[in-house]
Amino acid sequence: MRYIFGDFVLDEGLFELKKKDTRVPLRRQAIDVLLHLIRARGRVVAKAELLTAIWGGAHVSETALPQAITAIRRALEDDAIEPTIVETVRTRGYRFALEAREAAAPAPDTRSAFVGRSEVIARLSRLIGDARTGRGGVALVVGSPGAGKTRALAEMTAAARAEGARIVAARCEERGAPDLWPWIQILRACATDESRGAIDAALQEVEGEATERFRFFDVATQTLVAAARDEPVVVVIDDLHWADASSLLLFKLAAQTLAGARVVLVATYRDTAVSTNHVLARTLGALTREDPTRSIHLEPFGREEIASLARAILGREPESEILERIVAKTEGNALFVTQMLHVIRSEAWMTPGAEGATSALLEPEEVREALSLHLDELSAECRRVLSAAAVIGATFSIAALAPIADLAPVDALTALDEAIRAKVVAPVDGRAPAFRFVHLLVRDLLYKKLGRADRHRLHEAAARAFGDLGQRDESDVHAAKAKVLLA
Repeated sequence: MRYIFGDFVLDEGLFELKKKDTRVPLRRQAIDVLLHLIRARGRVVAKAELLTAIWGGAHVSETALPQAITAIRRALEDDAIEPTIVETVRTRGYRFALEAREAAAPAPDTRSAFVGRSEVIARLSRLIGDARTGRGGVALVVGSPGAGKTRALAEMTAAARAEGARIVAARCEERGAPDLWPWIQILRACATDESRGAIDAALQEVEGEATERFRFFDVATQTLVAAARDEPVVVVIDDLHWADASSLLLFKLAAQTLAGARVVLVATYRDTAVSTNHVLARTLGALTREDPTRSIHLEPFGREEIASLARAILGREPESEILERIVAKTEGNALFVTQMLHVIRSEAWMTPGAEGATSALLEPEEVREALSLHLDELSAECRRVLSAAAVIGATFSIAALAPIADLAPVDALTALDEAIRAKVVAPVDGRAPAFRFVHLLVRDLLYKKLGRADRHRLHEAAARAFGDLGQRDESDVHAAKAKVLLA
């Protein structure tokens, strides 16, 4: 279902808010709150009702709901002091004050290039076929931010529905959600009148000893077995890297317990999160040791896949020079490739090296958000060093970077080790120790985010550093000179 109000459309199926066909970023719990308010439009919704409906009555921070309301108002461009869309009714709750028209969601448009991911659909189709015969399965879809995991899930679930399977979906939240939040969502969707009482009772006890937690786990798996009695059930959990430890444990146990049921478990996670999340790493390690084929890696697009995507979006074969620039700029990241092609189609593309092309490419919020996900997991010190590296250019040496970042070379290398694990930078073959940004857009974003004073300070440091280096690293000297002239 889609809800249309003013210039906005809230798509329940895609779980996204748009303004005039442009996606408006909004955290998932905020979307849940907005959906509840729109469905109840015209009446005041009490805070207690929202807490129960969205958080399942679990204990959450007192700021969770106000923060969601603030985010909604910001997304809808509502006045923060005297809101007219999401009104506050003092001591009572909130009211969605606009008229909203309901419309059926359009069928997903798969023409535009769901390219290079046919194996993902084929894998799920095989799992559903196995589930029909009572053999449950697991699929773990892994990729970097912007690799196309959410799009892959949309295509997978559309294919599963077409094959007569029931889809039950949930998302993990980065912060603010109670333990077992994705499973609470799933069990709500699967509960019957007979099982709802048992689920609620088990959930009330889950904060107690381990015995109570496993009682909830048993109720959860039995609920899924019952739900799949007449048709295969595909349980989809997005962003598993944000799941709490109890949710990850239940996922692992469900994979084992439901092997003899008509249930397929599908989860997505970011590969960059595994090295810093030890519980996630142990869970995934156990699941893939049992069956290595459970992992489905969304690799970067190759040249031919990018060309296919270009034909779908541009309606023509791109010039070879343009195609090579797309490959170099995006490193095959699905989101970046798609956005770059839209920039070209909108005639925002400029001459090689022109700043306007990068500016247009970095303009959409979803691109900046995907790029930021590469950086948010890094420490403040690592981000500071990367900002210094961004001043140098796409490639940089430790000899140049260390003095600009005001670090000893060994400390600069230590900071870069973290960025290497997160796949933000990579060593350059044949130039030790030298590195490059994996995605040029990440370097561009880091450079653009520098304030005027920091940019000036770093350029001055670069000029001094390269003056001291002389010609020992000629490529970095030229890069620094160019950047100083552009500052």
